Amino acid sequence: MLYIYYHTRIYEIIAKQLQNTYKTSILINNFDQNDKEKNLYIILGGHMLNYSNMPPNYIIFQLEQTTWQNSYFNNNYKNILFYAKEIWDYSIINIINISSYIKQIDIKYVPLMYLESAEYNIPENENKDIDILFYGTTSQRRRDYENT
Repeated sequence: MLYIYYHTRIYEIIAKQLQNTYKTSILINNFDQNDKEKNLYIILGGHMLNYSNMPPNYIIFQLEQTTWQNSYFNNNYKNILFYAKEIWDYSIINIINISSYIKQIDIKYVPLMYLESAEYNIPENENKDIDILFYGTTSQRRRDYENT
């Protein structure tokens, strides 16, 4: 059985888009499924998990940026990536960066999909000539962009 794991709202949106592709998959937000050894899991948000709790057969859909010092890429997350059946990533730059320290895992380019149900926070009466859509969670860096 194919399970798609998510645990936050943004990952749920992506999980639903993946489920449209893999019609027989089941969305879950915990690993309390029977027969973990027989199942395959596509995991979104793997950087927030603990390696010791991972199911034996999983694909990581890696959605974190790898272009600067990122605290998500600690030893725990590197182990999660290292023991994955595959790694999927939305960014060619990320694939190059991850490939520099994880050479034995197949890393596939999987572009982000159109998110029909995404929520947009567009201020009214805002006259700016550049639109920016952030995909993911709010951070101070993103707030700084919004306020410039």
